[in-house]
This record gives sequence, C-alpha cells and structure tokens, in this order.
Amino acid sequence: MGGFSDTLAIDHDGLVVASVLSRLAEPTLFAERIEEVHAHPELESFDLLTLNDGQCLECYSRPQRISDSIIGRVWSFRDITIRKRVEEQLLWRTTFLESLMESAPDGIIAVDAAGKKILQNHRIAELWRIPPEIAENPDDSVQVAFVKNQTLDPQGFVDKVSHLYANPEQTLHDEVELRHGVILERYSAAVHDRYGKYYGRLW
Repeated sequence: MGGFSDTLAIDHDGLVVASVLSRLAEPTLFAERIEEVHAHPELESFDLLTLNDGQCLECYSRPQRISDSIIGRVWSFRDITIRKRVEEQLLWRTTFLESLMESAPDGIIAVDAAGKKILQNHRIAELWRIPPEIAENPDDSVQVAFVKNQTLDPQGFVDKVSHLYANPEQTLHDEVELRHGVILERYSAAVHDRYGKYYGRLW
C-alpha cells in the first residue's frame, strides 16, 4: 500500500496496524474490525477506508489455512480513490439531472436501446394518467401498450413509436390527440455519444 515502506510491510503486525491506524480518518472503526477478526479467526472481512489525505482504500482480509488449520491472516489493500471520485461525480450528475427533469413542466422519458426506461418524471404519468404499477415498470413496451388506448389512433401511435426505435437517426415533432380531447405536443430524438454510439431515445 502506498506510503508504507517494505521494512514495515514485513515487520511485526502491531507496527503495521499502528501505522495504518495513524493514517485513517476514522481509526476507531477499523481498530474494532481488527479486534473482531482476531477474536474470530475464521471470519473474512471487507471494509472501505478513508485516509487523512482523502485517499480511499478497499481492505479485504481472510484467514490463511494449511489443510484445515488456520495459521494466520492475509490483508490486502487496493487504492480506489479515482474510482470513488468518478462514482461521486456520476451520482452528482444523475441527482442533478433527476431534479431538473422533475421540475420541468413537460413529461420526459429516456429509454435505452433495449427498451428499458432509464429516467422518467412524474409529469409523464400525469399527462397520460398512468397508474404507479405501470409507470414504475422498467419495460417501456408495457407503458406504450397502456397509453396507446388513450389516443384516437392507437395503431398509428404504436407504429410511429416502433418506427422511431427501428430508425435511431430520426427525430420526431408532432401532435397526439387523446380520446378525452387533450392534444399533446410530442418530440423525440435519439441519444448518441460523441462517437456516434446509439444509447436510446429521449421523449
């Protein structure tokens, strides 16, 4: 593990533990974990550790055996600082996007290339009068089957949706008239990354 000398790494266990604890942001929790596995040598452990300098580590330990006898314990540490920062950034972006969608006056839904709903705001359910059990179902085809019957032209509605999923390069801007007199303006476009890879469709 970075910051520990080779001499310390092969030295007495107490020196290694003391050095590790001195660098942890919350040393008490890890000290309690060490006491737990020493008291129960057969246990395996997995912990996420944060150092004083912000570095993040995965810590895994398991008993070392010869035949059926436990002769010691192996500890391994992996630096996951970069991965954690990427995960936190992704979580922040996702949270921001969800908040933005929920505050929008339009109904918005994002569907991936396999037909699974990735994001959908509550306004969609309000506009289409979709019950929770269907709105929360990740399969977009279930929702399409439900909402089509509210339109004046159910088959035309389904055909257009199918056509757009089969032709990801196309966009759509039209109107959908519902049986109870409401007219919805509809817009749909494919989602691609900077290299042109198709990820799904936004409605």
